[in-house]
Amino acid sequence: MIDSNFSKDQGTVSPYIWGVILSILLTLAAYFVTVNNVLTGGTLFAALIVLGAVQVILQLFLFLQIGGEGKPHTRLFYLIYMVCIGAIIIAGTLWIMGSLQKRMEIKVDEYQRIVR
Repeated sequence: MIDSNFSKDQGTVSPYIWGVILSILLTLAAYFVTVNNVLTGGTLFAALIVLGAVQVILQLFLFLQIGGEGKPHTRLFYLIYMVCIGAIIIAGTLWIMGSLQKRMEIKVDEYQRIVR
């Protein structure tokens, strides 16, 4: 029995191969920009944000194939869901790291008392 919803593009591996190659290149670009101190400060942060955003969009279209088929409302729902999950992950990470920083701070008096 042949599924009537099957299209030619569903059976190809090409978008996945391009997705893997481009994702690896973007990850390596972010790594080398950071490790080799090509950029510093705010420009480094902005470059990493841009590289990350490009990689997210690339993965949406090449791995999840959001641009291929489906109704526009479905694609919009996927995009909103991705943004919400990303915001939750980023906010939770910053919250946990801020809490750990406050708990790990040692006052100068306490440090001198511990060292003696």
